[in-house]
Amino acid sequence: MKILLLLLMLPLLGFTQYTAIPDQNFEQVLINEGYDTILDGQVFTANINAVTYLSVFGQNVADLTGIADFTALEVLMCTFNDLSSLDVSQNTSLEALYCVDNYLTSLDVSQNTALIELSCGFNQLTSIDVSQNISLNDLNCMNNQLTSLDLRNGTYFSFLKTVNNDSLFCISVDDSTWYANNLTNIDSHTNFSNDCNPSTVDIIEIEKNLSVYPNPTNGPVTIEVEKTVKASIRIYDKKGFVIREICHSELIIHKANWIWDGLHESYYELPIGLYMVVAELIDAEGQNILKH
Repeated sequence: MKILLLLLMLPLLGFTQYTAIPDQNFEQVLINEGYDTILDGQVFTANINAVTYLSVFGQNVADLTGIADFTALEVLMCTFNDLSSLDVSQNTSLEALYCVDNYLTSLDVSQNTALIELSCGFNQLTSIDVSQNISLNDLNCMNNQLTSLDLRNGTYFSFLKTVNNDSLFCISVDDSTWYANNLTNIDSHTNFSNDCNPSTVDIIEIEKNLSVYPNPTNGPVTIEVEKTVKASIRIYDKKGFVIREICHSELIIHKANWIWDGLHESYYELPIGLYMVVAELIDAEGQNILKH
């Protein structure tokens, strides 16, 4: 009897996962660091998913697509690049993020609850909310276009720098008195408040005690406050530049008024046009209201 033996050859297929790296400058950094070998728009995911520190400092990187697969990343240095967007929502182990001097218009770090230090100055950010970053205590967001900043994360910051944000009048914090006494790297027109967005009822009540008259006018303007508050009052031109500061964090007991003579802070006469009075009033409870 003949026995027929059939040998079945089964190929062993290996599945290798790649991460797309469309920015050549970013990929070149990975090659330089030994995580990649050839400039082909991709990298072995296994080569990067255990990396804890990555620096692409000053490498003309415009796109950090692929950073999401650096799932163990604790420190990301991407300062001095050409980034207009940055998604670190998948980098949940991130403890320090340095993205200074890019072109960022928004930055969402709400998923980065391990974040301790954030440096995002010299961008084009209009708002930052770190209320979910319960470990964050070090923030530098100077030289942006901030109009809103919420630091109410239950932590007392050890370092804060917000200077050169011309439209940032109020910073929401957990303890406005503590911040005012301990952190001073803010613009003179910026104040701390327990709530920079009071209720409509609060707004109506405070606005009843604030008057600007005559309006319109071709002469001096009177600004009057009838309430016990700290007041900061500035005059802006239609481009958003401060042309005169009338008072800064001045304590008002019951009533006070100021007269703006229509002059620039350098005391030269201003041209005919539209100007905006911005009055920031902070009451005894630390509640904040802006009236334009």
